[in-house]
Amino acid sequence: MQHLGLNIPEGEFDVTNCGNEYLKTCFFYDFPATQGWNLDTSTYKFKKDTSKKTVKFPQLMQSWLFFGLIAAVVYDDNCRTFDPALLVTVDKSKICTDNLVDILNDWYAWEQKEENRKGQEMRMIRAQLALDLARKVVKQYCSYENLEMEGRVHGPFHLDSSLALSLMVLGETLTNAKARILNQIEFNISGWSGDATMGWGTPLAVLEKMKRANWCPRTMRLLRAQLRENATALLSVYLSHRGHTFVGHKEANCDEDVCRVKSEDSRFPNDYATKHHPSCLHIGLGPDCTPNETCHHIDDDDFKKDEEIHESPTCHAPCHEMIGVDIEKVVRIIDKGKIPLIKFKRRESLKDPIELDVIENTSCKEYATISHVWSDGYGNVKHNKLWGCQLDYFWELLKEAQAQRTRQNRGESRLKPEPLPFWIDTLTIPVQKEHKPARKKAVGQIFDVYLKARYTIVIDNGLNSMTWTDKYTTTAMRILASGWMRRLWTLQEAYLSRKLFFAFKPYGDADAEQPLVDLDEIEELFVETNDELVSNLAVNARSYYHNMLGRDRKARIHELTSTNSVGLIASVWRAAQWRTTSHLEHETLALATLLNLDYQDKSFGTAELLNKKEDKEGKLNEMMKDFWMALEESYPGSIPPGIIFLPGDRIKLKGFGWAPRSWMSAQGVDHPDPISIISKSATLLPLKGGLLVEFPGFYLHSEDRSAIVGATDGKGFWFPSDNSLVEWYHVSWADEKEYSIKKGIIDESRSEEFAIILSRPRPREIGEIGVLVEIYDKRKQRELGTNNQRWTFAVYMLCRVYVRRETDEVKLKQKRQEMVESRRPEDRSNVICGQTLDEEQKWFVDKRITSMSNTREGDTDEEVAHATSEVDIPAAARSRPIGIRGQTEGVPQPQLDAGTSYSGTEASDDGSGVLPGFPTSNNQDPAGRPGLPDPASSSPRKQSLEVEEVVNIREVGNGTPPALLRRQNTIMTEGKNEKDPNLFSRLKRHFTFK
Repeated sequence: MQHLGLNIPEGEFDVTNCGNEYLKTCFFYDFPATQGWNLDTSTYKFKKDTSKKTVKFPQLMQSWLFFGLIAAVVYDDNCRTFDPALLVTVDKSKICTDNLVDILNDWYAWEQKEENRKGQEMRMIRAQLALDLARKVVKQYCSYENLEMEGRVHGPFHLDSSLALSLMVLGETLTNAKARILNQIEFNISGWSGDATMGWGTPLAVLEKMKRANWCPRTMRLLRAQLRENATALLSVYLSHRGHTFVGHKEANCDEDVCRVKSEDSRFPNDYATKHHPSCLHIGLGPDCTPNETCHHIDDDDFKKDEEIHESPTCHAPCHEMIGVDIEKVVRIIDKGKIPLIKFKRRESLKDPIELDVIENTSCKEYATISHVWSDGYGNVKHNKLWGCQLDYFWELLKEAQAQRTRQNRGESRLKPEPLPFWIDTLTIPVQKEHKPARKKAVGQIFDVYLKARYTIVIDNGLNSMTWTDKYTTTAMRILASGWMRRLWTLQEAYLSRKLFFAFKPYGDADAEQPLVDLDEIEELFVETNDELVSNLAVNARSYYHNMLGRDRKARIHELTSTNSVGLIASVWRAAQWRTTSHLEHETLALATLLNLDYQDKSFGTAELLNKKEDKEGKLNEMMKDFWMALEESYPGSIPPGIIFLPGDRIKLKGFGWAPRSWMSAQGVDHPDPISIISKSATLLPLKGGLLVEFPGFYLHSEDRSAIVGATDGKGFWFPSDNSLVEWYHVSWADEKEYSIKKGIIDESRSEEFAIILSRPRPREIGEIGVLVEIYDKRKQRELGTNNQRWTFAVYMLCRVYVRRETDEVKLKQKRQEMVESRRPEDRSNVICGQTLDEEQKWFVDKRITSMSNTREGDTDEEVAHATSEVDIPAAARSRPIGIRGQTEGVPQPQLDAGTSYSGTEASDDGSGVLPGFPTSNNQDPAGRPGLPDPASSSPRKQSLEVEEVVNIREVGNGTPPALLRRQNTIMTEGKNEKDPNLFSRLKRHFTFK
């Protein structure tokens, strides 16, 4: 991995040379079999061939997916020769990739030459196919997630963690190099380029190092998701923090879900503690000094001498009293609608006493803001005061910020002008109970505070313990992993600020200048760095920039239109999902402040905490519901339709079950990224059925619901998309929380029909995110100016699923055989048929509520009945197959509005002699299926209609509804059908009627 240029210390992540068996005459796809290992391409798992002599598994993997992959991808031209000896040490004991840079540069140059253009497109396609296969196998046997799931951390398929890391890094390196070549040669064959942003897995070797260095488990989990399981990027994050000390996470028992590190004093573990600055002399020498207590060093003459010569921010004895401002003056300024600012009275050095004044923002031309993380100890929950050492630090930073502006505008002058007045929440938002109205107003000012500030200084204890480097990747990775990037409130502070400075550790001596690094300066380095052939690190590291809304922020600053409102909300979602707040009650308030929503009369329009006696979950649901309503009121049509595909718990209120209960999901990015999908805007109509969206999908037909939602041992289910049985899709569960391997969909006991909403049409072989839904209502609409009718589905979300095109020939043959054999009664219940729904299919999306307690005050009787009428269905109705829509004894049937919609779980014979599910007019489609035209108007649809007729005429027992019997008898006696004279003969072959 030396080719990455990450200065990996010798002896760390060393990879043993297992002995290369991949020779010039080897064929990439056949190689495992020649070594006694058979690869199942449906699962990408190996089995030993006991009839052949086998090499050891590590040797197989290194020979095939290291040396062999380079040969297959880089040297496919048959003109150049690969020498594996270039990638091992002189003593042949270890792998060394120093020469890989030259190998890739030679490949890049060779492909640019005009005389080598012949056959180039097919070479690139073959390279992509080899990379696709290699990535799947590497993720199966090297990525931490699969190792843990399959129990391969130890065992016969165990690989040394450094070897596994080397395979992942090499795959990502070759993928990136190929992408650069494609860009240069203008390769434009759609669907054959591959995705260079997809990682090759999570490396156990790096995770083990991070654990030993006491990284926060939650940060580790977030980085894995943010970097999309890119092994090279995670390695870079670790190395950029090598030598840094992570404090408190082990003691606080942090886990992957929660970072529990707080700013507290060990003597008062349940109270927030305002901490001294890390350089202050009043910490680390015995007990730290605390407010309202005697300073521990007040009588120590030697200590006072140390204070005199100390050149960094520190308190001076006695330090038992913090420093603040006249809070009454702050409140008066807030009540006037002005912004209170803090101003240092003139001082020449750190040794001069600190005096603060409060002024209105209108009394000065410019001011600065300070953005910080409360867990670093810069807050105060009892008083609007801070330690002297903290204020010393602010004073130095503000002076340096002004000096940088002077140098940028007027040359290299070292004269440091006076610091600007500044705003920090700890000193300017009243915390006293008697000032609660002013506090609410002050929170409402935050949008304007940051919007109008000249610049913002970012303070983070982690960054402050690391020096600034002019290497883009190192600096960007440090910011990405910082605590400041994990807090929700700091997102709005970053987005609204005109200029951002990051405070790093001073170089060398303690009296060195405070290094403030301008975000714009960091981003200039990206332009210089983002042309590397060997890695995509710069792009991965730039996640920090996107996660602070970098592009949208830049567009706002320069008054450009970066995107529409849907795009901005999507960007905010992507950035917010990696963040958290200390109090969940503050989430909606922070988001509303960022988006400048009017929330003064909303349930979340206060910064007050919920007390323990309140129904916290119910209140949080109500707050998030009000937030979405406020967003729709302020920016109509701004809710991204793809939000229905996102992970996480949903709001438990009727009409809002589509909405995630929290934006801080930390669940990673699905494929494709659903929030980025360009689609028609969504409409929020909670009283009509939830969120109205347009997406493609599949209508699923099956006699037995258990074929879809029953236990499948985690394998999911398959279905064809039409009667040709050529195109099959596989569905697997995206969220373990919603599905049990032993029981199937948890608490499944209903009888509605199913559909899958897709994020885009025709998923490919890589699983794409979708939503399995129940259809509880169908609403017919006529298209304007035509006789065409379309169906809008009102659905309840069941769970998120992954849908992929099945390409394994063995599996396809098996499934086709099962479909043919489904004519036997005992096999019919397992058959599922899919009907393709186009991109203009409309869905009212909600999630089922299961009790009256979830209804809201003010719901009408009709709305409450609609929300609860389908909950308590007798067992007989629950178990009846979908295909039989007849009366069930003792079960009241819903009244149907003929010709418009039929709702819920059952449909009765309405006296017309025709059961819903069969054509009643020239434009009526079978079973009310959406969007099917008259068969005479479309030959492809004609075949679909024939299948519909076959699917709906099933073997039935004594409980057959009258309408179905009449329909059945007509076919049996006449032996023909007006739309298909040959229907009877085909039915007779496939079905047996009793």
